Amino acid sequence: MNFKKIFTGLKIATSIVENDGNIDQNTVMTAVFDRRMSEPDSYENSWNSLVLCSKKDFPALNHPKQIHFYSGKNELSGFLYRPPLSRGLILYVHGIGGCTTDWYAIGQNEWLKRGYAVLAIDLTASGYSKGYGIPSLSQSAFDVAEAVRFVKKNLELKNMPLFLFGHSWGGYGVSAAMNFFSKNEVNAVAELSGFASPIQEMLALPEAKLNGISLGDPKPLEDALYARAGENGNLSAIAGIQNSSVPFICVHGDADATVLYQGASILNEAKYFPNVTPLLLKGRDHVNVFLSHEACLKRDAALKAIAEMKKQYGNNFCALNEEQKAIATHLIDRFACSITNQSMFDTIDQFFQSHLN
Repeated sequence: MNFKKIFTGLKIATSIVENDGNIDQNTVMTAVFDRRMSEPDSYENSWNSLVLCSKKDFPALNHPKQIHFYSGKNELSGFLYRPPLSRGLILYVHGIGGCTTDWYAIGQNEWLKRGYAVLAIDLTASGYSKGYGIPSLSQSAFDVAEAVRFVKKNLELKNMPLFLFGHSWGGYGVSAAMNFFSKNEVNAVAELSGFASPIQEMLALPEAKLNGISLGDPKPLEDALYARAGENGNLSAIAGIQNSSVPFICVHGDADATVLYQGASILNEAKYFPNVTPLLLKGRDHVNVFLSHEACLKRDAALKAIAEMKKQYGNNFCALNEEQKAIATHLIDRFACSITNQSMFDTIDQFFQSHLN
């Protein structure tokens, strides 16, 4: 087996099954976590950039104030956007493999249009932030915690109502970070498509990709994670929600194949908590929770078109010449694919405004 290969999701599960369960869990940890999660130009150099808009497509995002703060030994980066009169500050947190400048700009632009100041941060080893690798998926929680502390010490920001908004790894992060805070420091949190704990997601995703085949005893994986990341390697988002008393709105798509609703989702475990407002979106997947119904259909068609183009041109988007890129761009209207889910944003907006004090 080529242990230098980066194992993620299906690749981890397949490697375990192919080797009769005989795989060194520490090697898996190294392969998954000891790498950059994204670079500032990762998205623009991928086929996905043809489907959804990015920061460069939104004039309101063209002139941010770049901020820096530390999470452990790594300097993290963020972009602050402030309208003349703001209804509060949204700390905006991306998912794994993402960053502030890619398609997550769709949501940043939406919140700016609604009159909020937005502080979008790049997590460790992502985008413009420093770091090569992470101890575990719990790193996003520690990064969010440091971002909240930065806000609370910043003279420009500390007196603004503070709302947290995170998706996927960021949804987990804004939830698990509440193990360290209370509603005296954070007004309310919106988590989208987040997972309940690192171990739950690391077990549920590969099993889902293998159509329910069990990966067996989770203890070796747990032991390897704790050996690598310490006692907080499996920090619980559920405990963060339950113990903080911070008001939460938890959003999930029931067709999510990345964080399964009934596999590892925060919503499935926390929907009956007294401080949680649940929002289950029918027929929505891991990404298109952000998108309108019409945009979802456009995105589906765009993904099919890209699949056909890959057959013709290959998987490496950067290998295309300018004429080929122009042809590909002409086939897909990424602006039509990027229209936001106004109903969801309205619901979260109303939720935030109901928790100003």
